[in-house]
Amino acid sequence: MKQETESRQGQRCPQCSNHCPANAPRCGKGRKYFGLEDKKKDKKRGRKRSGSLCRQLHRCGRFAKRAEVEDDILFQALTGEEKAVLQELLDKLTASWQVQFGKDALKGKHQREHHKHKDHKK
Repeated sequence: MKQETESRQGQRCPQCSNHCPANAPRCGKGRKYFGLEDKKKDKKRGRKRSGSLCRQLHRCGRFAKRAEVEDDILFQALTGEEKAVLQELLDKLTASWQVQFGKDALKGKHQREHHKHKDHKK
């Protein structure tokens, strides 16, 4: 590996417009071209493998957030009892995560940053 790195000294990566040094490509294409592991992609793969429940919850949440329909239409596939059970389970998870990770952990990044800046102005 050391020889490979030394042989790339002075070379530029041809895979994108950045033309990074061949021994330190910054994009996935460059890392793949030079046979280096793609840490960013590995992190994404690890997150995807973290469980289908989390992935499904994320998908449902994104869809519900972006859907331009009333809640009744959005949840029409569920019975009243199923909606109540779902609400209880989500409340239970939220409470648990707030205790485990702190109340601010459930806010979006934008809200956390805004709150931080607001506190520092005082």
